[in-house]
Amino acid sequence: MTSEDLRENMMFWVTFDKLIQDSWTNLSNLIGIINEHKEQLPPELQAVVFGGVGKFALTYLQSRDEDLDIIESYDRALLSVHSDRRIQALQQAAAGHIVDTRTNSLGLEGME
Repeated sequence: MTSEDLRENMMFWVTFDKLIQDSWTNLSNLIGIINEHKEQLPPELQAVVFGGVGKFALTYLQSRDEDLDIIESYDRALLSVHSDRRIQALQQAAAGHIVDTRTNSLGLEGME
């Protein structure tokens, strides 16, 4: 199945919507507890929990409350995650690590 097929598969979207709707209360409670102890978490995990999972679910549900359809809500939620400063910093750090690793493997470290 290609990604185009999945995007057109309404069973996927209905199941996805139900998962997000049904899990929000528990997810919100968990994120609240984690927030009380966030200083104990590495920044990368904070980015994933708050800027990734939490932001995605919250934006998705707000979009559904605004009567956007499932796919529009998904797209808006995904955009909100991509726009989150914590996620952007995480992506930049990962990209920098990949470049450094590749540079080191080629024996180019220290060359300017």
